[in-house]
Amino acid sequence: MRDFKKIGLFLFLISFCSINFAAEINVAVASNFGMPMKQIVAEFEKRTGNIVNLSLGSSGRFVAQIVNGAPFSAFFSADQSNPQALENAGLVIDDTRFTYAIGRLVLWSSKIHFIDGNEEKLVKGDYETLAFANPRVAPYGIAAEEVLKRLNVTKGANHVWVNGENVAQTYQFISTKNVDLGFVSLSQIISDGEVKNGLCNTSKVRTSKIKRAYVKIVSARLILDQR
Repeated sequence: MRDFKKIGLFLFLISFCSINFAAEINVAVASNFGMPMKQIVAEFEKRTGNIVNLSLGSSGRFVAQIVNGAPFSAFFSADQSNPQALENAGLVIDDTRFTYAIGRLVLWSSKIHFIDGNEEKLVKGDYETLAFANPRVAPYGIAAEEVLKRLNVTKGANHVWVNGENVAQTYQFISTKNVDLGFVSLSQIISDGEVKNGLCNTSKVRTSKIKRAYVKIVSARLILDQR
């Protein structure tokens, strides 16, 4: 993520806290953005003395929690539709929704040379296990399903498809080599501009770009009082 993006998010976190005393805020963050957010929060806490309690998980689960009064001050979603749903329900502060990043779904294997930078093994069914996030609650899971349909890939009799609760768990399945390959966020596997281990497909045609939206949540107490 570019520096100006980090600065922008940093400033938005600052907006929650008073400069006169240390404060503590709860922030819900889609798991695919966990690593960049941890860096932002560490710098924020160092500079301000304020505390940010990060919760990482699937965007769909966070929506359900916020609707039920979870005490989050902000929600960084992996898509646009979940923040929009909260906004439509009157659960976010007006004019706070904006696109904070654009994610990219990629096919990845931590097994050296397993996919050789393309999706040929996936298309030909030359694998045993495939992992992607649960499409019922994770935007990256929905995007993975869309790519599979676009490639006309179906589950064969000898294939096992595994759904992670979110894209972070999906990453764990693949990084530990418990599955052959799977779909993750590019930000999870890139360090200093290079793939950390294994290979991912880089074809723009075969990947999906996902706009991620942020919203500032109204007080959990107000949500509950309105019921």
